[in-house]
Amino acid sequence: MAAALAAVAYAAAPATATGHVQTSNGASSVNFYSDGEKFKVCDLAADGHSAVARVTRSDRGSTVYRVWHYKGAGGCSTYNYSMPEGTDVKYRACLGSYGNNTIWGCSVEQDDEA
Repeated sequence: MAAALAAVAYAAAPATATGHVQTSNGASSVNFYSDGEKFKVCDLAADGHSAVARVTRSDRGSTVYRVWHYKGAGGCSTYNYSMPEGTDVKYRACLGSYGNNTIWGCSVEQDDEA
């Protein structure tokens, strides 16, 4: 019975980000959740630009991924990536133009592990 209660309590606990970065002007942020390998990209400013995460993974070589939130200020998009445990993940919060796939104004790089 105690094991069942512990499992219920664990399942109800909210996920906690293991890493967070934000652009220097505060317009874009990225949270990484190693449990489930999820990225949450948020647009924090009504400036006409999209929020985007620039992501690299050690299991994919030099491939750079762009994870976009292009639906407007005040919102976030969450993406679930499947990657092996122990994968090194590096990411930055950036501003961008989704229509022409350009990014700029990126934060410092955050290094994390899946």
